[in-house]
Amino acid sequence: MHDDEASLPVEADDMRIVQQRLVGREFTVDFLADTGSRVVASAARWRLTVRGGISASGQVFTDAEVDRLLTRLVRGLRYVGPGNAQGFVSSEGDVHIVEVNPRFSGGLGISLAAGADLVGGYLRLASGLPAISSRVTPGAVVNRYFAPAVSRSSLFLRPGDEAPVRRRLLAAFGTRPEVVKFAGARGSLLTDHDVHMVYTGQHGDGALGAGLATELGVPLDESWTLPSADPQKIGSLVTQAIDVLERQQPEAVVVLGDTATVPVFALAAIDRGIPLVHVEAGLRSYNPLSREEGYRRMVGAAARVHFAPTQRAAAALLSEGVPASAIAVVGNPGLDPLAQSGVERVPVTQREGILVTAHRPTSVDARETLLRVVEVVEGLTADGHPVTFPVHPRTRDRLRHHALADRLAATGATITDPLGYRDLVDVLRRSTAVVTDSGGLQEEAAWFGVPTVIIRGSTPRWEGLEDGFAVLAGLDAAVVRAHVATLGSRHALELLSSRRVPFGDGTSWAQISRIIGSPAVGRLLQAGEPDFVGRSVPLA
Repeated sequence: MHDDEASLPVEADDMRIVQQRLVGREFTVDFLADTGSRVVASAARWRLTVRGGISASGQVFTDAEVDRLLTRLVRGLRYVGPGNAQGFVSSEGDVHIVEVNPRFSGGLGISLAAGADLVGGYLRLASGLPAISSRVTPGAVVNRYFAPAVSRSSLFLRPGDEAPVRRRLLAAFGTRPEVVKFAGARGSLLTDHDVHMVYTGQHGDGALGAGLATELGVPLDESWTLPSADPQKIGSLVTQAIDVLERQQPEAVVVLGDTATVPVFALAAIDRGIPLVHVEAGLRSYNPLSREEGYRRMVGAAARVHFAPTQRAAAALLSEGVPASAIAVVGNPGLDPLAQSGVERVPVTQREGILVTAHRPTSVDARETLLRVVEVVEGLTADGHPVTFPVHPRTRDRLRHHALADRLAATGATITDPLGYRDLVDVLRRSTAVVTDSGGLQEEAAWFGVPTVIIRGSTPRWEGLEDGFAVLAGLDAAVVRAHVATLGSRHALELLSSRRVPFGDGTSWAQISRIIGSPAVGRLLQAGEPDFVGRSVPLA
């Protein structure tokens, strides 16, 4: 604004804004101020390109003078909430802020991509929780891409009005999470279609595998026993998968999730020319070192039909070239058994204790990481939390191998063998928080309004983070304890109890069953080789 009112034009009225024209390099700062008018998060960026008045490309930077001026401005205005400031840096290095808007900028996506958790901080402040500071990556260049405003979701597969066709299917699964999820299909997929159920034996015949199938009433037409060594195990899986497909000749193979059974049956289905259907498709952790991530991407390229649990998962498939007409968004089938059981949430005032689980090789195989798991339990019990830790067989073996079993026992936590499904659900819903490296528990915890502290650096279930049901903590005991204290507070739990579960409504299998029986899926399953003779070259 101009300082000298006498220099304003005589005809100026109260509605006119006169601004001095400045030259220099233009920048924008998205920021968030707390109730004390303190800047708790910010991201400054140079505006490299602009499309339609919106920043399309920006380079993140840090500058002490910009930070100082922004801090003074926010305090002087007694500003609270989200905002964006725009200004120039002259060739002499002088900083001028010429505009402040009471909202984030149109280029917010660039700030978020650079690491500034402005939206998460705003939601925390709006919920009465303290904002957590976030860091940006100086020098990073982030581009925004614009697409026509036509939603491809309108082309997704959906249950039709026609009566579904009864199909001959083969379902392959081999671990506890898959058994649990298929338990929810008993009144829909397993009733509406002829499904040959193959338990591949990844989790053996005990409480984590075939025994659990018996407990939950999941029918098994075949139950395999695999060699104990991993190389022989994979080889045996491939051989038996090709054999069972040759014997059964189903219309399609149904696989679920991201265990070793999934890519093996994808390979076998391709070898036998049988269409593949992937349930829980499109989850992406963006971790190139994750075996599960590799499995998910392999089956994403091989499947003919993709049942995505969320819109985010569907968007990942679309970005990888999967046509919208081969995708259906149906929620996660892990919620179906919970919905069918009728087990309700426990009131916030009646919850107590922390459920801890850890079983992934990256968490428990090396002594260094397993020690961090033990330190997490030590910290939680030191904070006065009753802790229940059902120990996975792999984890128990590594605790003994690394001589950490006694140290874990000395924490005072309740250390148990793996719990049955119903017992685990009961402990989970009565807890104030769950600390885990499990994926399925993140969904089940959200169903009961229990927050999850994820002891990993990434997750394929980002919706939990976006909607406040989960937070990434890694294997840092201090960070885990801080998140448990915040998310497990009565105020935070009450806020969480009013939010919609982002992973589905417990009707996934009913939707899957109807869509699989639809004419649209029939056409996908029967599609032959493409014929580009006399046609244009396909777009890359």
